[in-house]
Amino acid sequence: MFLYRLEVRYTDNTRTELVILHEDEEKVFQTAQSQIDRHYLPPKKVEELVIVEKKPAGAGRGYVIDI
Repeated sequence: MFLYRLEVRYTDNTRTELVILHEDEEKVFQTAQSQIDRHYLPPKKVEELVIVEKKPAGAGRGYVIDI
């Protein structure tokens, strides 16, 4: 399993970041879209979704996300 940090840019030019735990990149993108759809009502349209970092999952692993 890996921790993935993703950056999302929406069609309205807003941005957000997601951190997802998964075993492969294909499933990360599917899960990211699912999380976005559940978080925003109505769902925002994604213009760009990119993996910024990938780390092996384990105790003590994480990300610092500057706002």
